[in-house]
Amino acid sequence: MIKNFSSSIGELSVPQHNRHIIAILEFIETYINAFIFIYREEYSNIKNETGITHELCSYFQSKINEHPFYFHHEDRTNPESGQSPTVDFGVKTRVPFGKFKPRQTIFSIEAKRLPTPGSRREKEYVIGHVNSKDKYITCGGIERFKKEVHGEGLTHSAIFAYLLKEDFEYWFKQVNEWITELIKDDSQEIEWNESDKLTTKYFKSKSAKLISINKRKHDSIFLYHYWLNLVNNISNDNLIDNAHIIIVE
Repeated sequence: MIKNFSSSIGELSVPQHNRHIIAILEFIETYINAFIFIYREEYSNIKNETGITHELCSYFQSKINEHPFYFHHEDRTNPESGQSPTVDFGVKTRVPFGKFKPRQTIFSIEAKRLPTPGSRREKEYVIGHVNSKDKYITCGGIERFKKEVHGEGLTHSAIFAYLLKEDFEYWFKQVNEWITELIKDDSQEIEWNESDKLTTKYFKSKSAKLISINKRKHDSIFLYHYWLNLVNNISNDNLIDNAHIIIVE
């Protein structure tokens, strides 16, 4: 029997319309640290973003059990279009919930490596780049949510970052510096402001959680940023975390 969204989050007091968000965040924060441990033990030879994402999605899916949602790898934003962009994870509902029908995407997750390989793609967590043919590629993680390439019609979504070098403090400072540059750049196609910057919820040994409120054309989307510490020179023995759930209204 599939649990409903209300029972899957226990006694948390949150608005009814956000209960699916809490349930998804609770699931992520329950299992993300265990995946980091498994990655170090079994998959540390995988360094590419696609490979790590594949293993993480498979691991999450193996833990779904009776949850009222499931994870779909490379989820199409618009299934009716063969040219539709895909997001790395789509979280889909198994049962009707509010305005959502069964098998409808209720939460989108984009994944990025830190650092991103290649000098042209250095800032890809935030913004896209001009390729070798002088064509602009809209591939920035935050950018795609702001432009509604990902997360269209959704109020909350997430970005996962796989840290392969440096630490959480380094990337927190770096990402916000990139956003500061965009705020000052009048040539940008979309508006960037202070709310696009990341705010820390916690930094722990295995994982970090940050949030941002990102303006779109007609509204804003709340992004949860989950960063996974996959740096090689840290052993599993030194990684002990406890996580908690925070929802942004």
